[in-house]
Amino acid sequence: MTYDVGCGGAWGVLVTAENVGDLHERLVTAIADWDPIDAAGLENEEAVLEPFCSEVAAALAARGVAAPSGPSLFYCDGADAPGRIATDPGSIIFGFSMWMKPWEWPPVPASFAAVADLHTWVWGG
Repeated sequence: MTYDVGCGGAWGVLVTAENVGDLHERLVTAIADWDPIDAAGLENEEAVLEPFCSEVAAALAARGVAAPSGPSLFYCDGADAPGRIATDPGSIIFGFSMWMKPWEWPPVPASFAAVADLHTWVWGG
């Protein structure tokens, strides 16, 4: 019997229906259809979420938020999340991993920085 636990963190914009419109529902559907482990036993979150990055950037730009170059999408898995975490289970973040050094991030437009926040999550199962 194994038990998988971990933590995640990202600095960026919480992706919601309010800031990306119908794209949010498409992301939620893609995540719901996602098999976390592919046939080779590898995690494939990036393969599922990365194709949406340019669409999220365009949707935010339409609302006056300019995206920096190179952000990723992060899914805060909520299936086995304990309570008292900073970011709600099931949230989607558009930004940069906290495992990356902030001084390695590209220049961030002021409009993005104004709405970005630190998001953290944990899981166990």
